[in-house]
Amino acid sequence: MLQKQGTELTQTFAYEKKGNSAVIRRCFSRDTKAVIPEAIDGLPVTEIGAYAFSAHLDETAFQKELAEGKIRISSAVFAEEHLTVLDGAKLEEIVFPLSVVRVGRYCFYNCDHLKKLSFGDGMKDWGSGVFTGCHHIRSIRMAVSGDGSSMLKDMLDEIREELCVDYIELQDQNVAANPERPYCAPVTARLMFPEFYEEGVENTPARILETHVHGSGILYRNCFQGRKIDFYQYDNAFPHAEAQESEEFVMQLALWRLRYPKGLNERSRERYLVFLERHVREYAEFLVKKRQIEEIRWICRVLEDEKSQEKWKDIHGTQQEERAQTALASFLEALTEWAGKKQYAEALSFVMDYRHVHHAPVKKRLRLEL
Repeated sequence: MLQKQGTELTQTFAYEKKGNSAVIRRCFSRDTKAVIPEAIDGLPVTEIGAYAFSAHLDETAFQKELAEGKIRISSAVFAEEHLTVLDGAKLEEIVFPLSVVRVGRYCFYNCDHLKKLSFGDGMKDWGSGVFTGCHHIRSIRMAVSGDGSSMLKDMLDEIREELCVDYIELQDQNVAANPERPYCAPVTARLMFPEFYEEGVENTPARILETHVHGSGILYRNCFQGRKIDFYQYDNAFPHAEAQESEEFVMQLALWRLRYPKGLNERSRERYLVFLERHVREYAEFLVKKRQIEEIRWICRVLEDEKSQEKWKDIHGTQQEERAQTALASFLEALTEWAGKKQYAEALSFVMDYRHVHHAPVKKRLRLEL
């Protein structure tokens, strides 16, 4: 059982004893988030059963096993709190403890409200069809403490929609009994995976059915070496994303790779920087609309630092300081314009303070003299 007073998260579990560990068979809660505990009644939780969070679980068989004592309820709070089954009708987020090594088949079958999940690299067995019918997963947090191997590739094979993955490298001090603590550690890499879909097209003369893949998502989902993310392949796919994905998606992808540069080589970093420099006005509009003040501050720091870097001259063929100053001035000008339109006081205040402290240049405008 897990209770969090003040956050209104109260839940309990039906579980099955398997050897010296516990298998979660059902969750009962009054919330939309499930946090699987590290242990139940002294038994480490190592597995999530088949259909555990699906409304399609065989209820008759479940009740029979419950009556026979094969399935147990983790606490008497179940009856007192009037908790209901947390399944596809309302499940929105799931947090796996690092102790879980297996997820059973069709665990989240038709959980179409599921949006976020967190898991660790201790997971070794991913059942078939786990995410069948789940079309709104948008965020994954993955905690790794070893060589970077994980079940992420298996998950991505089932999730075809746009997805953001936070890659978290754990240190010993990050691991604690609280199942949520490892996922609160600093993000090492933040990766965007585009959407893709397949279309069957009939080739009438040849009498065959051809499969056409749309979107760069399939390319990004193949950026793995075994079960480890291949950051080199991931970054090399960027031109395909530029050509096929929306401008906002590509802007977010480039920004996250620069800000969380795990495995980012110098050539790829320069490519992302060139993209950022060419789209500073679009970034200003995008970040104001998203209210991402930390990213606004970060871009200003990056452009300020790049003014002294020799590689600007190599990329653009012009003086690096002049090029960087132009980009920074354009960003600040557009930021002022959009922050005013959207009444984003925090961004406006930041621009004024930044110009005062750094003596930031104002972009020159041509004026017609009569």
